[in-house]
Amino acid sequence: MEIINATFKDLNRVLKIYESAKKFMDSQYNFQWHAGYPGFKLIKEEIKKKELYIVKDNGVIAGVFAFILGVDHTYLNINGKWLNNEPYGTIHRLAKEGFAKGVLKEVVDFCFTETNNIRIDTKFSNKTMITKLLNLGFKECGIIVLDNGEDRIAYQKIKGE
Repeated sequence: MEIINATFKDLNRVLKIYESAKKFMDSQYNFQWHAGYPGFKLIKEEIKKKELYIVKDNGVIAGVFAFILGVDHTYLNINGKWLNNEPYGTIHRLAKEGFAKGVLKEVVDFCFTETNNIRIDTKFSNKTMITKLLNLGFKECGIIVLDNGEDRIAYQKIKGE
């Protein structure tokens, strides 16, 4: 697999992957992403900032995610405790096509080339993601609250642990 920055030419494919992921999540009773989210405006902004990445599997765009280095304001207050207070990167809006296997591990390995700490969050109903995060060694740190008032389970993994 190859992970590279998304470009505007990837926009339609990225939108299709997000739509496919929403349908899958809905089928699992995980209504994490509401109508219009993640939307065109957010995706364009993340491409401009070079925070949106695509995952290619045999040359085909099979996944997408945002990776943001630095403080995530929704992670400043946690009902729980982070593993450490060192600089970190946050993975957001990870989505993949059904045929792609091992995408989350590839993404985590890639992100560890940029930082020693990765944080991520997900909704309580996203059982698939929770299982995968725990299997990759992420530790549940507590509950954070998004800007829209929704709770999420927050996880962290330290490189080498």
